Formats: sequence, structure tokens, C-alpha cells
Amino acid sequence: MSNSQICSGDCIQFSDSSTAHTSGTYTWAFSDGQTSNLKNPLMCFQNTDEVPLGIDVQYKVETHSGCVDSITYTNYIQVYPRPTAYFTYTPEDPSISNPYLVFQNQSTNAGSFTWNFGDNETSAVVSPSHVYPEIAKEYSVVLTAYDQSANCHATYQTTISIADEILFFIPNAFSPNSGSINNTFQPQFTSGVDIYSFRMQLFNRWGEIVFETQDPSIGWDGQYQNQFVAQAAYVWKIDFTETMS
Repeated sequence: MSNSQICSGDCIQFSDSSTAHTSGTYTWAFSDGQTSNLKNPLMCFQNTDEVPLGIDVQYKVETHSGCVDSITYTNYIQVYPRPTAYFTYTPEDPSISNPYLVFQNQSTNAGSFTWNFGDNETSAVVSPSHVYPEIAKEYSVVLTAYDQSANCHATYQTTISIADEILFFIPNAFSPNSGSINNTFQPQFTSGVDIYSFRMQLFNRWGEIVFETQDPSIGWDGQYQNQFVAQAAYVWKIDFTETMS
């Protein structure tokens, strides 16, 4: 047995090295209140404080003939508090349109940290920020907190989901029969739309339907009954079912 520095919750195997050649009784006593009568006990130690805990060890051997010897080691074991790793992050519901996360490190009893963001990126910053790819995916984020004085460490892991979003662009004006790229009225969608449920209608100011389609790839070219309509304000209505839930 030699002087030991351990982390809270760790165990030490003690071995009898006395010179007695006959069997007898063995008494181990520790200053944290633990005892054992085994010859070679395995003892585990806890420290709930924020500073190292020194453990005194007393070992007594008594032979069957009544001979007794003992030895005491003062502060023979230093039990260091184990860090607690924990973090939160904002926003709580990241999405493909906002995959920028800020992590708040709430660990205790730690002096250094390593982050693994689950996308082959790491950091040693206490409370880092991180930008994920703009794709819907889950990432396992792991924070490891270290107490370097005894190399104690703890980890905290959570899964972060970058959610898909239905992003679409609806033009507020277009130029029919202009020969430009803006000559049709057509919404632009990202993923997450069931194209088989899509329906778009456009109405004039009298409520008449001037255009209707169930194909999201087809836009309105500004014609009604084979004639271009007058320049005016028209109302659109789009129905669809999203596929993300």
C-alpha cells in the first residue's frame, strides 16, 4: 500500500503485509468511519465537500497467541471531490434555419473541460457556441469536466435535434408575359411538404378563382381563360400537409 490520490467514489485494494506467520484477527479502521475485519479489504471512499478529504488508515493485527501490533498512516489517502458535469443550451429548439447554439456550462468542482459536439467538432472553451450544418439531424453532445489536481472527471451527455422546418417563399408581385424569370407566381418550398396534398388557388377581387393547381411545380402565368388579367391585387390560398410530425 502506498500513498494514494483518488476521486470520490473510487475504491482501493488494501493488502496485509505484516510479518506474522500465524493466522489471527485483522482490524482496519479509517477516519471516515469505515472499518473492516478482512485481511485484504477493498474499500471505497466518498467526498461530498469541495476540498480534498484526507483519510487516516489504522491497521491492527492480533495473533492467536495474543500478540498485537498496529500501525497508523495519517492523511494516507487524499479523496478529491469528483466534478459534476452539466450544461444547458439556447435556443432550446434549434432548427435548420437557426442551427447556432450557445452552451451554458453549469459544471461544478471542475477546472478544465472538453466538448464533443457530435459532428466531429470539439472545444475546450468553458461555455462555447457552435454552428451545426443546416440539415435536420440529431447530435450527441458530450461535456467532460476535469479536476486536474487528481485527474478526476465526470461526463454529461444529451442529444440535440436540429429540427426540419417548412420554409417557403411567396412572391408579393410578378411580371406576366415579361420574358423575365419573374413571369410566374409560384411558391418555393423546402422539404417537409406532402406534394400530394398541395393545392393553390388565386382569386380576383370579386372572389372568382382565376387559377388553381395541385402541382407545386406549376405557377400562375397571369392568364385567366387564355387572357392576361389586368394589373391588380389578387388573393392566394395555399393548402398542404406537412410531413415532419
